[in-house]
Amino acid sequence: LAYFCRHPNEIISVDQLIDQVWQGRVVTDNAVSRLITKLRRAFADDARQPKFIATFPKKGYKFVAPVAKIDEYDAQSLMS
Repeated sequence: LAYFCRHPNEIISVDQLIDQVWQGRVVTDNAVSRLITKLRRAFADDARQPKFIATFPKKGYKFVAPVAKIDEYDAQSLMS
């Protein structure tokens, strides 16, 4: 999820996700697909009408929800 938020509105390939998120560990495309399903379930997102993660067949996934950067002060106030 963090990787998606750092790259909003970019189509991210499965290979790119594996390289950047799992960093050298052996991960299958199916494992990535299952993770995307879990994220969608956590957000109550619908793959047919996505509000968070859109699928682009043969290309990858894109985080389509708005992402706002916050500074350390904002993060601390959100956590308290």
